[in-house]
Amino acid sequence: MAHKLKNVREKFDTIAMEKNKFKLTEGVGENEADRFDWRITSSYVNKTEIIYGRDKEKEELINAMRVGAGGCSIIITTRLKPVADRMATIPVHQMGRLSEDDSRLLFERLAFGTRRRE
Repeated sequence: MAHKLKNVREKFDTIAMEKNKFKLTEGVGENEADRFDWRITSSYVNKTEIIYGRDKEKEELINAMRVGAGGCSIIITTRLKPVADRMATIPVHQMGRLSEDDSRLLFERLAFGTRRRE
């Protein structure tokens, strides 16, 4: 029995040395980033890269956003406050995490208004 305990202790010591070697820390709890992993998306374009051949479509899109039609809305969702502040035309509203059902319901109400989804 003492031999088995010695082997277990040696294994734990090895694990502890590896943990220290890689500067790992112990902790229990929810990491803030873990709460959002289920819905991470990105549409980031590196500003140093130049995109050619879409000037006409880009101009049409920009003009449509500038003019807009009555009742049109653009909804921007982000976890980054600087992005929200830069895009805001009205005060930014901080929200917590929405469930899948609440997210879908919010989208349907804003996209379709009082009309029923087909």
